[in-house]
Amino acid sequence: MTTPTVDVRHARLCHGDPPRAFRRRAHAAEELEHLAVDPDVVRTGIGAALVEAVRTAGKEAGCASLVTDVWNFNDGALAFFDALGLTPMRHWLERPS
Repeated sequence: MTTPTVDVRHARLCHGDPPRAFRRRAHAAEELEHLAVDPDVVRTGIGAALVEAVRTAGKEAGCASLVTDVWNFNDGALAFFDALGLTPMRHWLERPS
């Protein structure tokens, strides 16, 4: 199997004009949003390669960390990001009206 390669032109990095949430932090962070992999290539390493490419691009842009959000019921995504070393930072809580 070949190693996946990734083009990160569509990755949004918090560099230059970071979103308000990051303006008061000592170190900028890159935010990974809406990662998706074609079902035909799940478990081939492409998802991990995408995350690593975004992390590397962020590091080169001066970002100190990578953040993402995952729905609490998305066990597959939670396990995927856990395997890549991402750990929970906080929980959003909701009460229906």
